[in-house]
Amino acid sequence: MRLIAAFLLIATFFPLSGQAGILCARNAKAVPVDPVFENKNDRCDGSVKVQAISYKCGSEAEAAFVMRSFLNDLQEEGEKICAQFCRKRGKNCISEFSKPTKCGFSVPLDQISEVGEAAPCGDRCEGKNFIYCSIYHGSYLRYEAKFLKDKKPNCVCRKRTTR
Repeated sequence: MRLIAAFLLIATFFPLSGQAGILCARNAKAVPVDPVFENKNDRCDGSVKVQAISYKCGSEAEAAFVMRSFLNDLQEEGEKICAQFCRKRGKNCISEFSKPTKCGFSVPLDQISEVGEAAPCGDRCEGKNFIYCSIYHGSYLRYEAKFLKDKKPNCVCRKRTTR
């Protein structure tokens, strides 16, 4: 029931009138959040939380497959964004991304229909069931550092060692 209330709140802030397709799908959009680089002697030494969100208004029959696909896409996109983020710190910086083994948050499969009604999944979407997976459990549709402040970073940057 709390999930439905949360998605009713989302629908209030993201009204779909005139924009019926805005909530139909998003696949693995990853964003670096809350970087921590405190070593003044080494630009590479630090970490960041890479948050990624995937969702789709789809059919109940495809939900389990889509959820597994989302997790795979979140892992790949998270690793890519982590590597890009660390490379931007310096030419000798490399990344280590901790791939999630499951969604940090997902809508339980037995609730996707109810949440799809509350979200709402519009008529232009492929289905009325809200399928969702994110790396971290944070804000549902936005990337906000305040919701991730107590989470462990999943991307570590360090200097490449020479042999």
